[in-house]
Amino acid sequence: MPSRVYSTDEWIAIEELLRLASNSQKPGPDSAEVQRWRRLFEYSHFEAIYLLQEFLKDVTRYRMTDSEYELMAAILAANGHSRLSWEHLNSLKHMLDAHTRPTTDRWGNSWTLLRLGGFLTFVERVMEIAKLRVKPICEQMVGGNGEAITVAWVDNYSMGKIYEWVDQRMVPVRDAASRLKKAEPVAEDSNVGVGTSVDNPPH
Repeated sequence: MPSRVYSTDEWIAIEELLRLASNSQKPGPDSAEVQRWRRLFEYSHFEAIYLLQEFLKDVTRYRMTDSEYELMAAILAANGHSRLSWEHLNSLKHMLDAHTRPTTDRWGNSWTLLRLGGFLTFVERVMEIAKLRVKPICEQMVGGNGEAITVAWVDNYSMGKIYEWVDQRMVPVRDAASRLKKAEPVAEDSNVGVGTSVDNPPH
């Protein structure tokens, strides 16, 4: 995969992230997990570190139960996932739903206002996933809590490509889990009648 060219604003954000990380007394995220997130989600090294740290700090994030993980552990491992990376993947659609709002322009055309953040922190990331050649219009707005946010005007087709990108990364694990679920009754049925009947001993 070719190296990404960072804009000036991105480098400022990266430098700030590194400064905060160097001043922190807490150990950084596990390097193997960082590499896993880079490979699974096509994040840059800095994106993987930042998003993993933010994900771990989020007390409202999706979490697998221990029983769910026990059932899925082998399938996740076979598809290169850890418990954390699968939880992160499952949270992406919820994040998209929470960070988007439909709108129309003055000509009546339909658009989606996409709040930049999470795995779509940079508009260049939106362009990569949605296969856009032209940079979307971005605006500074005020969020629900009075904070400054940046939103991108994304057409509905491109938003569909973003949701599709998330779905494509869930398909292998879901397909494997579905095959396993279908195989369980067959395995149980194959044991029916096994053994020696007391009333009808073998000849």
